[in-house]
Amino acid sequence: MHEILYHDGETEKLNLEKETWHVVLKDALKSELELIKKKYGDKLVGSHIQILWPNDHMLYYGYVESYDAATKKHKILYIDGENGELDLDMEFWQVIKRPNMKQYGDNLVGSKIKVWWPQEFSFFEAEVESFDAENKEYQIAYADGEEGTLNPNSQLLQVIKND
Repeated sequence: MHEILYHDGETEKLNLEKETWHVVLKDALKSELELIKKKYGDKLVGSHIQILWPNDHMLYYGYVESYDAATKKHKILYIDGENGELDLDMEFWQVIKRPNMKQYGDNLVGSKIKVWWPQEFSFFEAEVESFDAENKEYQIAYADGEEGTLNPNSQLLQVIKND
């Protein structure tokens, strides 16, 4: 058993061999991301990024929807549904390399994918059942039988098998 100390001061004993967990190395992440801290302006629009939040030292995933040159802020849509405006010149972040969804469209139908669930801090396997070209969304079926809609611009995914 391992004793876990959470950022809010709470503790818990867990067997880490049976849990899904993630280590956040504050100083290591900060120095790695600091190298990427550059002025990009509107060049980031359409990119998926991960941002290091200083309060909890966690990485959060988001989609850069727009850039306001007057305020020098990017509008970020996070994969948990939240959104906000940030001056990325003042943040630690990096671009996430993702599949080019424009090249997939209907071609992704039948593919096996993994979808990131931030609340669970885990990927879940699914299969793409159909593509709605008008809304640019996929209908997916998870391995556990649940079904859902996937918007690749606001949800993190990985293609694991493209039939």
